[in-house]
Amino acid sequence: MRPLYRNLFMLFGLLAIAFMFYKFDISWAKVQIAILGAGYYLPAMIGVWFFVYACNATAFQIIVNTTSSAQVLNAEAETERPDKLGFWRSYKLTVSGFAFSYTTPFGFGGLPYRIMELTNYVGKNRALASTVLYSTMHILSHFCLWTLAAVLLILFYTEKIDFWMGSVLALYFFVLAVVVYFFFAGYRNGMVLNVLAFLQKIPFLKRHANRLYEAKRASLEQMDINISYLHSRPKAFYSSLFFDAIGRVINAFEFYFIL
Repeated sequence: MRPLYRNLFMLFGLLAIAFMFYKFDISWAKVQIAILGAGYYLPAMIGVWFFVYACNATAFQIIVNTTSSAQVLNAEAETERPDKLGFWRSYKLTVSGFAFSYTTPFGFGGLPYRIMELTNYVGKNRALASTVLYSTMHILSHFCLWTLAAVLLILFYTEKIDFWMGSVLALYFFVLAVVVYFFFAGYRNGMVLNVLAFLQKIPFLKRHANRLYEAKRASLEQMDINISYLHSRPKAFYSSLFFDAIGRVINAFEFYFIL
């Protein structure tokens, strides 16, 4: 990424933080009292995120390095750089990527930032595929956390589950099964072209989707190759899912310390 773009991202982040402080409906004196009252729970709450981001960074590193090992099937992709992503660089991209996601509308800011930074190390196509893969893996790990919570609810609060709660749990597990099916179908066959094919059926988006397909067909096909390549490596696939899901579980300690 060019230094200018990186500095603009930094400026945006600083302005977002300043705006949040400005909009706080609380005096600085009350903030100081709250911080002092939190005691050692405050560094504990902040410290949790070191381990959360370490898990996220490990999952991201596994995905990037696995897609970087994918077979190159066309001449354009042969120019891609096969460099591996180190842990601390992955950690840096993870923290800064999530920071931009938290400070931009709908959480989309971190995606283009990661792609631009990652392109310098593994090339454009693999950067795109890796970022899309990690985003979907991050969503899937959230479903893993919800599933764990539902299982714990059933195990430890069985006597409190009435008809309505049981109906909600049954609906959840049905939705989970559908979501997992579509996720794994996308991982197995590639998801970029499938999503684009769906967009080509929508009236207002059809023309733009067709234009994108015609202009970037080779790159999109290479992205799907990288995505399906990860699924064909079960160890890498489930390792990345495991680490990201563990990060979700560790994140729950933040709420425990707050309470």
